[in-house]
Amino acid sequence: AFTPLEDYGMLAWLAALPSLRGLTGNQMWQLMEAYAVLPGRTWMSMRNRVTRTMRRHWERYAHLPPGLRQTIDKPP
Repeated sequence: AFTPLEDYGMLAWLAALPSLRGLTGNQMWQLMEAYAVLPGRTWMSMRNRVTRTMRRHWERYAHLPPGLRQTIDKPP
């Protein structure tokens, strides 16, 4: 199970790199794994956590910067 700290870590990393918005498909998530944003987590598990679990509860993440939700919501 992901911890709240891991959730925050993923969102903070995504928010800190606006250039990610130019990436397509799974590249953004693969880059997260390459940079070891969450050591021991695969890009697929991070993608699934954000797109399948966290996205259902965006109201909990009201602090997200403008545009980040759209970046995450892009189809793979």
